[in-house]
Amino acid sequence: MMVASLPKTRTNSDEDRAALARASAVLERLRDQLTDAVDADTAAYDRVVSAYKQPKGTPDEQQARTAAIQQALRAATEVPLGVMRLSARGLEQAAIVAAHGHSAAASDVGVATALLRAGGTGARLNVEINLDGLKDAGYVEAVRGEIKTLSTGGT
Repeated sequence: MMVASLPKTRTNSDEDRAALARASAVLERLRDQLTDAVDADTAAYDRVVSAYKQPKGTPDEQQARTAAIQQALRAATEVPLGVMRLSARGLEQAAIVAAHGHSAAASDVGVATALLRAGGTGARLNVEINLDGLKDAGYVEAVRGEIKTLSTGGT
């Protein structure tokens, strides 16, 4: 966002300024959503831990515990999957900033790109771990497909 806000652009054209303003607005929303994802991920993890702590002494308790674990794991999968989506969108915007931003700030765009990729990779690892515990084969297959698509996009 810093590079998109600089007074100088690649060519100092109105086209550059407009593209950077649009990218900056998108990146601002993505930043807020990624920040919110930190708390959402903590809550999802706490829900998984809580589900595993449920009693399992009777068949009814075992069934309730298993259902709670599955629900919690699915929620814990959705949060990092969302981070992957947000990271991919951030990378798209970073490419716009790189194309239109001042060339002297290229290293800043490079750092932002590396951080977005790292965040996407970390989120992917989290998703993959959670998928191993899920029993809904259709959901697991759909998420694996999305992981592949998102990973191909640079995360």
